[in-house]
Amino acid sequence: MKLDPKLKDLITKAAASYDLNPAIIYGIVCAESSGKPGAKRKEPEFFIRYISEDLKKKNPIEAENQATSWGLMQVMGLNLRTMGYSGPFEELLKDSTTSMSTALDFGCMWYKKIQKKYYDKHGRKGCIAAFNAGSPRWKKDGTLVNQGYVDKVLKFSLEY
Repeated sequence: MKLDPKLKDLITKAAASYDLNPAIIYGIVCAESSGKPGAKRKEPEFFIRYISEDLKKKNPIEAENQATSWGLMQVMGLNLRTMGYSGPFEELLKDSTTSMSTALDFGCMWYKKIQKKYYDKHGRKGCIAAFNAGSPRWKKDGTLVNQGYVDKVLKFSLEY
């Protein structure tokens, strides 16, 4: 998959801001959104497991939005809020340099947090798996539970 050169440029800049491998961020963008800024996906299981009953009652729209993955890197709304994003989530879906840069910045911020937590023990593949599933989970045969996703990201990263 070949992404728009403008988007590739934004990925390179965002990755550099967090001292991340831009090829991996490129691979995540391709795997998660196919490079489409308007990508979003509701995650019903996440809503059930991680969104507080208090928020569901007080602000059901915010609760739904926190259980949705947003933008180029498909970061969960709850994680975006945890990292300090206070704007409207829909702003991350716009096909503008500012919106795409913001979405990539928060995606890279999230990946950097994962990398700090998991890299020493689980390596690059474990970090990619954790970005997709919350944590790296290994099977007895030495592969990851979401090995297909990891392989997809690494394949796309070779195109960078």
